Amino acid sequence: MVQLTYKQFGVPILFTEIGLSRAESYFTPAFVRDQLQGALAYQKANPQQILGAMHFQFDDKVWKQTPNDTDTEGAYGMYHHGAIVKQIQTVKGYYNFYVDEAKGGYGVLTLDKLDPTRTYAPMVEAYK
Repeated sequence: MVQLTYKQFGVPILFTEIGLSRAESYFTPAFVRDQLQGALAYQKANPQQILGAMHFQFDDKVWKQTPNDTDTEGAYGMYHHGAIVKQIQTVKGYYNFYVDEAKGGYGVLTLDKLDPTRTYAPMVEAYK
């Protein structure tokens, strides 16, 4: 695919979706590591064809996390949103909208702990 794309368009590509959902039955951390290492090795040998490769997602989608990573869209990240570390009540001065638009208050900013997932170690290993 890389060779065909380069031949057709003459410009290098950047892989932005290296990874595999942890919800897939055949997921292993090694799968993601090997996928990234292969792309990086090809890039090193053919820098004119590939600019680089990166993991699909830094962290799991906090609004889609499910027990045992059953939501395929929420189970891609190198980090999982863990325990709440702090919550900060926001105030009018944090925003630049009209007072009438903020019905029911200004909300709470929640800071949570980022816990490494099973994908974290293989990603670090692949980039060494």
